[in-house]
Amino acid sequence: MWKNLTMRRKSPRRLALAATALAGVLLTGCSAPSPVPTSSASIARPSQESAVLARADSHHLLKSANAKAALVLFTDFQCPYCAEIDPLIRQVANDYAGRINVVVRNLPLPMHQNAGPGAQAVEAAASQGKLSEMMGLVLGGQEEWSKAADPQPVFTEYAQRLGLDAEKFAAAYTSAAVQERISRDYSDAVALGLRGTPSLILNGKMLRLDSYTYDEIKVPLDAALAS
Repeated sequence: MWKNLTMRRKSPRRLALAATALAGVLLTGCSAPSPVPTSSASIARPSQESAVLARADSHHLLKSANAKAALVLFTDFQCPYCAEIDPLIRQVANDYAGRINVVVRNLPLPMHQNAGPGAQAVEAAASQGKLSEMMGLVLGGQEEWSKAADPQPVFTEYAQRLGLDAEKFAAAYTSAAVQERISRDYSDAVALGLRGTPSLILNGKMLRLDSYTYDEIKVPLDAALAS
């Protein structure tokens, strides 16, 4: 099912235009072959590209009406680097509560066979208000499900652990609404020219991730809040 996502990509010409929006390239992380060259231009100004960076109904780990900065994460739940950065994102959410928004979106890379199902599990839990909790279990339990022929039983056990309604979770997991949300996130990531995960974008500018330390997020975030 998730292989079909690759068929929904935009034409090479439209991708080339979208790729000029990137403020940097992915230096460390899970990456798929890029359909277009990347660029060092900014996407900070209002444009079609920035409009799809975060949708009105995108999920938030942190949301405030008084937020002065927006941090958008495109993640692949089977990517080990996404699991590595998860504690840093949670620390950001804790340290900057009330001052920033943290948006989480899906980018299941075609090379990861269970990235799509992992996103389905998180989306299904989000429909019951447990986005953050399921994210933690899915990212922390990659070794349990990443190579499974069918990871759904593992995700169902996670749902039980979180006290979710089992029937609602199972229905949402395979629902058209969840599949469409993940597909839209993926399409938006392609339109933005993103080439791997985790892709972390602060106020329209891609953050440089070299060593996956907290300061790589904190320093530019403090600068954005001070400006």
